[in-house]
Amino acid sequence: VSPQAFVWDRFIDQPELEKLVRPFGYGVSLCPGRTFARREIKSFVATALAKFEMKLSDPSSPRPEFDASRSGLGIFPPSRDVPVRVRCRRAHA
Repeated sequence: VSPQAFVWDRFIDQPELEKLVRPFGYGVSLCPGRTFARREIKSFVATALAKFEMKLSDPSSPRPEFDASRSGLGIFPPSRDVPVRVRCRRAHA
């Protein structure tokens, strides 16, 4: 395949390249909006934690293991779903 041709699935299923994948690019292709995007994510999480009360549905359930397959992206999601209860926090008078 020509390196100049656009092939959308060129790098899919190539484990040797997974370590090179970065969430906001790298080098000359570094995303100029990466700082803004990270701040937006932090702002959303802070707002959600301030406005909602979140608790485990079953506090006695064992903690799930982390899925290390995304460690290069800087995140460690759980290996399975974690059921939670979400309630609006009461407004302070």
